[in-house]
Amino acid sequence: MIICGTGHRPPKLGGYTVDVFSRLIALGCNYIMDKEPDKIISGMALGWDMALARACVELNIYWTAAIPFDGVQARWPHQTIKAWSDLLDQADNVHYVSDGGYAPWKMHKRNEWMVDHSDKVVALYNGDPLGGTAACLHYAESKDKTVDNLWKEWMEMNPQATSPYLNKPLRTEKEVKDVQDRD
Repeated sequence: MIICGTGHRPPKLGGYTVDVFSRLIALGCNYIMDKEPDKIISGMALGWDMALARACVELNIYWTAAIPFDGVQARWPHQTIKAWSDLLDQADNVHYVSDGGYAPWKMHKRNEWMVDHSDKVVALYNGDPLGGTAACLHYAESKDKTVDNLWKEWMEMNPQATSPYLNKPLRTEKEVKDVQDRD
């Protein structure tokens, strides 16, 4: 079974601290040990994506880094780029989804590639109807992919993490298209 991951960036997860990142890795490790996938695909964004990749490294699970485009990390702080690069060096496979530099649609294209090349999606999603995680999950839903959302488990590990969005439906296709057109 191939599982791809999608989830929020650090501001929605409790911040950029080592403690938060360590708990994210633990959540990823617990999930991987429970599901025993053959392979994980990580989009390598800050937050859940990188924690899931780190969990793969710690558990010696085959994983692919799906990068939206070369240079995605260029504007990040030096220390973050170093951590990202070190993690990327440990990937079993690195796949650049699009050529060239930054364009918001390339993030969506990366998410679609991950969903298209997986059997299941593991999400860390607070229910916010806006943003890349929601768009990725909407796409996964349109492709009839099973989604395991670990937000409840994350809130148990991280009591300060809350969401006003939980129990609300994902965006309609029109809302997703409007967001993509805005990007």
